[in-house]
Amino acid sequence: MDVHRLFGARELNRAQDLMLRWQQLSLAECWRSNGDWRSTEAEISAEMIAAEGQVSEPLAHQLGRSRAMTGVGISESVHDFRLLYQAAAKPVNLDSLQAFVEGWVTGWDPEPVISCTNPRTGLATTAHLHRLVSDLLRSPERSAQYLLAAVRFTQQPPSHGVRSWEFEALLGEICTQRLADTAATLAYDQGVLLVLMSRSTENFTALLNLQVALVEVLGETPGVTTLEHQALSEDARDTYSFLDSFRR
Repeated sequence: MDVHRLFGARELNRAQDLMLRWQQLSLAECWRSNGDWRSTEAEISAEMIAAEGQVSEPLAHQLGRSRAMTGVGISESVHDFRLLYQAAAKPVNLDSLQAFVEGWVTGWDPEPVISCTNPRTGLATTAHLHRLVSDLLRSPERSAQYLLAAVRFTQQPPSHGVRSWEFEALLGEICTQRLADTAATLAYDQGVLLVLMSRSTENFTALLNLQVALVEVLGETPGVTTLEHQALSEDARDTYSFLDSFRR
């Protein structure tokens, strides 16, 4: 670290209180493992925002990089960073947020252990969702209980650079929150959100509400969304044809 602690005892006490509020919010809303939350970069970030009202861009970059290097996905990391500002009752500094995302990108290992989770969104990988569909199709009785849906953005969302990481992290956060009670599996790729969920009125209503929330939160830049869906078919070819129609 090249960011030095230059704060007095009073500021450090305020920072410790802020650190506790931040940790409690993060564990309640997004952080998956209490054991890897605290870090030197996080402590200094709390000290700086307590004293100066914001996290500098260099420090935000280092915090993002440290989160990535410990294996924390982008969605979880960005949500946690926003909660620091919420704990401090400050608006999120967008320049610091961008520096944080850029730091995360530089720290992420492009060769991770094989995983079922896409680190950019926190959702499933498309390969994992396809495997689940294949497994279900082996049992017609089970597959008949499931719905496969695709939410497509009418305009191509950001697909390169920092803006794409920010977009996909926020997308994952919205999906996780809105479909938390459905046990659905979701995967995103190139403007299409695939959803595998059990068939019920409650789940389909939650899916419709998600479609509305995506436009409300993300705005109209990626366009409105269209929704296509079908029950898993006894004829596997129909289901695979449905999935293949969204490949680019």
